[in-house]
Amino acid sequence: MSEGTCRSCGAEVIWSPVAATGSLMPLDPQTELAPEPKLVALNPATGLCRVLKKTDMDQAVLWAEHGVTYHRSHYATCPDAAKWRGS
Repeated sequence: MSEGTCRSCGAEVIWSPVAATGSLMPLDPQTELAPEPKLVALNPATGLCRVLKKTDMDQAVLWAEHGVTYHRSHYATCPDAAKWRGS
């Protein structure tokens, strides 16, 4: 997990490895108050993240008690995201 900037729009992002694949995902640094599907759960203890599914919601509430934070994927908010799809 590291902080950086989006090379397209220049926004601040957190780069976190996805737990299932190890590939890096850019996250918006602002935290969301409550978990919801499609948000990304970031575990600061491990530095790993995972995209939340509907089936995760019961557990996700408990994860917050252990320091897990919830973020939007920068892929969903970047104004230049379309030019990176498929690359």
